Amino acid sequence: MPHAPLVIVNPTAGGGRTLQWVEWLRERLGPRPEAGLEVTAHRGHAEGLAAAAAAAGHDRVIAVGGEGTIQEIVNGL
Repeated sequence: MPHAPLVIVNPTAGGGRTLQWVEWLRERLGPRPEAGLEVTAHRGHAEGLAAAAAAAGHDRVIAVGGEGTIQEIVNGL
């Protein structure tokens, strides 16, 4: 699955400001079925999403959040 990014957004990061980027990011990804965007629902969710992304063949994971989000994603990969 070439060029298949997964964007993981933590909606509580930055005092909730990251959530404002979700629609903008969806528009930029466009109708690319291989690309994905996920919003975390709870602590530890980003780790599971990253592990699933790697297993599914996503070639990159993009974090939208803070250091906690990044740590979870690294742990999942």
